[in-house]
Amino acid sequence: MKLQTLPLAFFILAAVCLRLPAEPSIVTDQPQIDGIEAIVDQDVITDIDVEQQFAETRKLLRLNFHGEELATMIRKTRLKIVNTLIDRLLILHEFARMGGRIPSVFVDARVKDEIDQRYAGDAKLFAEALADRGETMEEFKKEIANNSTVQYMHTKFVTSKVDALAKTNPTANEAGEITQQVQKQWLDSLRAKSYVKVFPTGT
Repeated sequence: MKLQTLPLAFFILAAVCLRLPAEPSIVTDQPQIDGIEAIVDQDVITDIDVEQQFAETRKLLRLNFHGEELATMIRKTRLKIVNTLIDRLLILHEFARMGGRIPSVFVDARVKDEIDQRYAGDAKLFAEALADRGETMEEFKKEIANNSTVQYMHTKFVTSKVDALAKTNPTANEAGEITQQVQKQWLDSLRAKSYVKVFPTGT
């Protein structure tokens, strides 16, 4: 399991249960290319990418829904996951266009923190854990860099603007609404200057 996979699963389930997401912004009537869920500029999102995020969420859905309702929630949740992965790529691409780079010393420090906190400082045990889940050190470091990039960009383009727009001591609902509005405007602007194509799967 990659970093933040489980939290993303819970986030997706909560979003779907509270408010069903809209259909993807750009959907074609072309059949799905084998194994490809979406194309974002030069990158593709595969069904494997979606399934990695969906595995934990599916378990939660099956505990809470049944029959036709379960099938509907699975379909809408998959669409939500695809859109979440699209947004992630859009953010990473924008960071690259800005000339951004996460310093290797920061990534190395995060790796050391992971080893110290979760593996009692045993680098060999950590390497074995990576091997067991089929992940290389380079992939792990890339995930750290990507997660840090998304967090930085969200803080720069969403959180800072929300802080400026929000009145003193806004309610949780008010802050949430402002955050959603600012985030949607920002992501829409990224989509407007990117090539995004989503292939319907029929699921």
